[in-house]
Amino acid sequence: MVDMADPRRARLLDLLAKKGHVELIRLLKAQQTLREEFNDVQSLITSIQQLREAHQAFTPTLGSELQARQHYQLRLEEELVILLNRSEFLGTELTQIHAKVTALLHKKKLTTDFAALVRDHAKQAKELAEERRANAFLSGKLQHT
Repeated sequence: MVDMADPRRARLLDLLAKKGHVELIRLLKAQQTLREEFNDVQSLITSIQQLREAHQAFTPTLGSELQARQHYQLRLEEELVILLNRSEFLGTELTQIHAKVTALLHKKKLTTDFAALVRDHAKQAKELAEERRANAFLSGKLQHT
């Protein structure tokens, strides 16, 4: 059975909560970095789509212009596919980190709450022991008089 009155257990739980907090900070920084990169990729996707639309409006008059347009269009499409794949990957990573952050927050809350409960039990056990000692002392004095 778990000794709920052990103050060392409360200290251990507090240390576990702090360890979780450090991990949480690390994950939040990683999440922020991924979010910034995701936003940058989304911005690039928008820019390439705008370039593609603007370039499609251009009507070539010479064969070399048509060839250059097709080459440029092909390069834009390739870059767009790469960026869309990167965006999908970053979105998946963000989802996974968000799940880890949520789980860590929950675990930290449970650990902190349990540490407080253990501390309360330890305090109550200490007060009860002091009360018993005082009662034993007083009952011993009363018997001697």
